Amino acid sequence: MRVAAHLGVKDEASLLARAIDHLYSIGVDQVIATDMGSTDGSLEILRRYRDKGPLQLVELDDRAPDMLHEWSPRVTALVKAANVDWAIFLDADEFPLPATGSIKDCRALATADVLLIDRFNVPLSPAGILFPDAVGPGAHANISLIVEPIADFHDHLLANPDTPWIRGVPMPKALARPGAMASVTVGGHDVVAMEGVSLRKVRPADLVIAHLPFTDRSRFVSKVENVTSTIRANPSFFQGRIAWHWRRWLDQHRDGTIDAEFDRQAFSPGALEDLRAQGVIIDAASWFARQAGVDRPA
Repeated sequence: MRVAAHLGVKDEASLLARAIDHLYSIGVDQVIATDMGSTDGSLEILRRYRDKGPLQLVELDDRAPDMLHEWSPRVTALVKAANVDWAIFLDADEFPLPATGSIKDCRALATADVLLIDRFNVPLSPAGILFPDAVGPGAHANISLIVEPIADFHDHLLANPDTPWIRGVPMPKALARPGAMASVTVGGHDVVAMEGVSLRKVRPADLVIAHLPFTDRSRFVSKVENVTSTIRANPSFFQGRIAWHWRRWLDQHRDGTIDAEFDRQAFSPGALEDLRAQGVIIDAASWFARQAGVDRPA
């Protein structure tokens, strides 16, 4: 069995090397990285990994007109050409955590065509991200995840703007058989079946994704500043609720409230204790135990 990871990258220099090394450590055979115009040194990191192999690097710029409209067909073609059995679709701030330490041990790979992997934000404290240096199975009890969603989170945040964005639960990410899919959806959250094919989809009980949307202030502010030109170049793409959180952060940046928004994401020790007592935050080991080894329909 061969597994590829498509890794979307835009200004993630502080996490990028760790993310790539982690993917190889869990059994990913090939990383296909698409850099979308990074300005923080991410591209240089990717070039070094490419030169060492086996990373495949695609250099693009999401500030080019219509570039984001081409994301799905481009990524679909890349993973189909990779000659692999499975492909997982990730961004560089997402760390897949297999229960055993190997993505190839996931039971659903034997019976499903698509795994929609639960993805949870890792909480932030005033001292920094609650994500340890070691993230293998022996460290799962030390990895905190925000697992309880807030219903209608977009509308909730409009009505309750002081709610930390990190408190929400983001959409899952897909791990799919390239030969069974016609395309991957934008963002890698799901796949579309080939004509006449019925895809078997599950939510795996032995694989979860730790998402690190916030680590430090400079990374957050820099990413918000850089996304301005991306939205200007692709106005027809950013419609409805697509990237609504980024547009919200842009408004805050213009209003001079972006630092307060970052500060909102860091839970005090007392708030962390309360959220753990409520079951909103649990560790990855407890999440696996809660699943009791039973995959769920997707």
